[in-house]
Order: sequence, then C-alpha cells, then structure tokens
Amino acid sequence: MVVRQIVSAYRMDTVLEGKTMEESTAQYTLRWCLSGKVSIALEDDVFLLRAGQALLLPPHQKVAVKFLEGASARYAVTCFCAEDETVLLPLLFQPITTYGNTQRMLFDYFYTASQVFGGETACCQPLVSRYATTMLEGVLLRFALCKDGGTKFVLPENVKASTHVVEQKITAEIKAYLQRHLAETVTLDALSKALSVSKNVLMRSFRADTGQSIIEYFMRKKIERAIELIIEGELSFRTISETLGFQSPEYFSRVFKKQTGMTPTEFSLQSGKWGGCLASMY
Repeated sequence: MVVRQIVSAYRMDTVLEGKTMEESTAQYTLRWCLSGKVSIALEDDVFLLRAGQALLLPPHQKVAVKFLEGASARYAVTCFCAEDETVLLPLLFQPITTYGNTQRMLFDYFYTASQVFGGETACCQPLVSRYATTMLEGVLLRFALCKDGGTKFVLPENVKASTHVVEQKITAEIKAYLQRHLAETVTLDALSKALSVSKNVLMRSFRADTGQSIIEYFMRKKIERAIELIIEGELSFRTISETLGFQSPEYFSRVFKKQTGMTPTEFSLQSGKWGGCLASMY
C-alpha cells in the first residue's frame, strides 16, 4: 500500500487573479492545476504549474499558492499519509505533466474524494473512503510507472525527449506546420513536401523526440481544440467536426472517445459539473 489515509481533498473552482494563499500541512500533498496557471512557492524554490500539471510535496512544507490567470485558473489539492514512501520519493518536487487516462483518473479521484473528505460536508463512509484511497494510490503508482519507464504504462509526455538537435528541430517544424493546418486533413506526403524532408526521416525523428507518431500527435491536437470549442458551447458537434477537418461527425465522435474515454456528449455533460474546468482534462 502506498496511501495509508486520505486526510483531505478539495477543489477551488473560482479564484481571483493575483490572490495568494499560504498553506502548511503535516502530510504529503498532491496539487493539481486543472486550468490556467498556478505558482507554488516554497522556501527555496518556486514551481509554475500549467494546465494539466501536478506537483507532489512531502510533509511539513510551507507553501504560498498564487493564481496567475484569474477565474480561468482552477486548482485541486489532496493531503494524505503514506504507507510506502519509497514509491513517492522519486516523484517529489517536480511538475508532472498528465494527459488522457491519467487526467481522467485525477479528475475522478478529486470529484469523489472532495465529496468525502472536503470541508463541512465530509463524511466517513468506509467503503467510499476505501474507494477514494484506491483511486489515489492508482494515480501515484501510474506516475511512478511512467517515470520508471514501464513499457505498458509509459505515456507520451513522460517519454524522454531525444537530445539530438536535428531531431528536435524537425519536431518543432512538424508541430508548427500541424498547428497552422489544424482544420485540414494533413498527409505525410504533404508534410514531407512542405518541410523538404523525407517521410521516413519525419516519422523517425518525431517518434524519437516525442514517443508518438505524427498522426497520433495531430489527432491529439485536434481533440484538444475540440475540447475548447465544446467548453465554449457556441458550436454544435457537427460544426466542430467540420471545423477541425474530420470526415464526418461519427468519425469525430469515435476519435474523441478513443482519445478521452468519453463521447463529445458525455464530455460536455461532465465538464458542466465542474464549470468547464475539464478544458484541460486531455
């Protein structure tokens, strides 16, 4: 067991720009920025958490939390006592970027745990408490597996980037091109011609530098934009599908579910529960 006991879990859905809070706990804390930017200042260091990033801190840390993007910044914290600290030590004091399933695990955990361990409404139902503890332990173990290079669990964001300068330069050019053509259907032939680099070199360099294929990355960026448009709530799913160059609304829905684990409709309903803060979920 990694987690012995959860002490508290809470979300901050509405904050003021520039507002600073000072905190100090006797337990481990996992801090997660859902959207916007949050500054976490310790005595000897300052961490800037961007949307989707988490930070694990050991007990007895005095921190000053500052919200940098007004009401768009949303933040969640849980305090817990550890059973096996050896799993946690390699994760301390470093922002952990999360995507996809890990994001969803964190969301599910905080959504559940904040109702059990948060504020005046906290309750002590043993089964629910055990469920939340298991969820938090799963998140922490996933962090550890990704950092340790577990072949079946490593996520793209945790794959060590290539140090080869040429590969990094090619990757940057590919990403810039895909961003400019986000609303189109991009082929490797067109990309190769535009960058004057062979398809094999493009694919090999990009995977070496990011741990994923060009198409996988391009689809992820499309879905990230789709999430933003769904949260804004001004366009229908069909229009979003057309805007982002999908072949059909049905294909868009299939890709969206594959990437996020939810259909566009399910995602829209879930994001409403947190006032739109799921914009950074993926």
